[in-house]
Amino acid sequence: MSQAQHQQQPHQQQTMFPRERAWEAKLEDIDAFIKGSQACEQSRVAYLQSAHASGKSTTLLVHIMKEFQKYSQGSIQDIPCLIYVLPRDAELTFVVDYLTEMADDLLELISSQDFDKPEIPFTICTYEGFISNVHMIPKFSMSTTVIADVELRASVAGEIFFGQLKELIQKKDTPIGKVLLMSPHCSKRTIEAFEKAVGKVQDIIVPDINPELNVQHLLGDGDIRPSIVRAVDLVLEHTEEGKVFVSTSQPHYLSGIKTGHAVYVSASTTDELKSKISATRVLAVDPEAGISVPIPKLYLLVSEGVSDTVLFDTITSQLVQRKRTFTKQELDQQQSWALKTTTDPKIVRVFLCMTKSKFKHLNSTGDPWGPAWNLHLPWLTLRIFDVWSDRAMWELPIRSPPDHFAFEETIRRLTVMGLLIKGHGENPYGYQLTNLGYGVLGTMNDTPIFRGNLHAAYLVAVVKDGKQSTKVNRVLIRMAAISAYGIRNLCAINAGTRPTVSQIRDQCASIGQKHCEKGGLWAALGVYLKGNERYDFIGNRTELINRGWQLLNPKVGREVLCLVADLERSCEITPVINESEALMLDKDEVVAVERALMWAWVYRVVNIECESFDAFDISSLRDVVVDEDVEFLNLHGTRMKPENRELGRFFAIYNGLEQTNGPNGEKKIQAFDLTFIPQHRYEDVGERFGLEWPSAIITAYPPH
Repeated sequence: MSQAQHQQQPHQQQTMFPRERAWEAKLEDIDAFIKGSQACEQSRVAYLQSAHASGKSTTLLVHIMKEFQKYSQGSIQDIPCLIYVLPRDAELTFVVDYLTEMADDLLELISSQDFDKPEIPFTICTYEGFISNVHMIPKFSMSTTVIADVELRASVAGEIFFGQLKELIQKKDTPIGKVLLMSPHCSKRTIEAFEKAVGKVQDIIVPDINPELNVQHLLGDGDIRPSIVRAVDLVLEHTEEGKVFVSTSQPHYLSGIKTGHAVYVSASTTDELKSKISATRVLAVDPEAGISVPIPKLYLLVSEGVSDTVLFDTITSQLVQRKRTFTKQELDQQQSWALKTTTDPKIVRVFLCMTKSKFKHLNSTGDPWGPAWNLHLPWLTLRIFDVWSDRAMWELPIRSPPDHFAFEETIRRLTVMGLLIKGHGENPYGYQLTNLGYGVLGTMNDTPIFRGNLHAAYLVAVVKDGKQSTKVNRVLIRMAAISAYGIRNLCAINAGTRPTVSQIRDQCASIGQKHCEKGGLWAALGVYLKGNERYDFIGNRTELINRGWQLLNPKVGREVLCLVADLERSCEITPVINESEALMLDKDEVVAVERALMWAWVYRVVNIECESFDAFDISSLRDVVVDEDVEFLNLHGTRMKPENRELGRFFAIYNGLEQTNGPNGEKKIQAFDLTFIPQHRYEDVGERFGLEWPSAIITAYPPH
């Protein structure tokens, strides 16, 4: 049966099974797969497609565990091994809570994240937990069944996990006899990957018996956010303990709520979901989190239908910050919060901020590009070749990339940056990490904020490589921390102020003050050091500090301060009392910093024409816009430098690209947070590759 036929089925099963046991409609198929004998040496794989809130990770899990118990006839040692793998700790926490409440007799048979206890037959873990323990799997002496949730938008951990699972079941002596994949959507990438490993994947499609939700399309020519705030206030005022869920990338407007306050969960802090659900009546969640868990007494659910995120842009072949519209499957996932609440789902008001017409024309796919193939693509690529350095490209066991060209271009860029090296000897068609590559990967693995910023992680790896002075290392660490949190998130120019270089210099300290006209990281470093001198980042102040032309965010300043301390500790750099004095560099040390910046951002460079100020991204040769009103870089002063006038242009690295609207509504790409790099620094590229700058870094990604 096709997915479309499955979705169109009438809800005739509703009187037969409660929603949380909808899977019982396919009980015979499920039991036959789980209990079936291993007729051949090859592993068997089934894909269970069942709607949200249908009991996959709760009632079905308990049923399967109890069926496994029956095999033992009272002897724990004879119970076949079962491993249930979930995407993240957030989902795992709620599953364990359910088992504690509803099946506490099974708890003594369950190990969480630990494969090293053969006497305990059931293991529940995350993708990362499985990856960490994968070396234990071949030691299992009994037939093992793996149940795995298939996440909607692929994460880095998900790609590595499914690659390793596929690899394990292809081995002749694998202890994994059966794999049951589960999700509300149909992931063709996952099915195709496992069909290549075992042949036919069995389909088990459970009828959807969920009720229709009370969805209202929130429309209006103006700002609809005041309407959302009023609706939230109504719930808080007229229900005793009623809760509100808001899916938003911009939660700041929820500060207008009169009778309470919203608590925000970002994509990187989903581990805090359980505690935050308990602590607040208004839960705002970043839609990039891609998660749905039980929430009690939900009365209002708001989905904005879009998300602010970083995507691989097929025009520039760069990572670009932009809005994206959800797929139908993502909206289903968000609205499933209403299906998992203790309130009757029919009385939950669901606000969807898009027209019915737009909703009807949404893209429908069970494999929307996830963060693994967008923001985290460099991190994913490094992890892939860390795990499979002995494989040729075509032998990689991962699911098929949604864009092979993007994957290949990322490999090429990491190779140019010196993080990957082409294989040799027995594996001339694969790639291996260099020492610097391991340094970048280690930084990303250890510190989540670097996972989306390859360039900042590169600076930290340079420090760990230890080939420059301690002063240079201190500067690079601070620049890395500032870049990771975002220059304009730490400090920005007040709209309409147009400060002079002298005014900017007055708000800077140390080496940042001396080089502030180069903009970007130099100026932000100076502002950060000046803020430390003024104790701007001490205490719990959250409101922006307004100093005429300058807006300073003390909360981000504190986060940078803490990250700097952590990085110095991990790099064994002794903290100093007089920070500004310890960061003053001589001429050669400035060159060392600029060289590190050049290589870290070698593929993120904008060319600015001296006469016209026209700009383009050098790697893709695509036009970009630069807004001099918001940049610390002294564009006019830089273009007047003799060496730049002679060349007719100058170069600046950018900390980000953003899609914006032009004066007539046309889409443009804006480069922001620019840092000037002297043109002769790029001679290093030609010396390393034998190709003059910028030929060595022109993208090979085909135009779209």
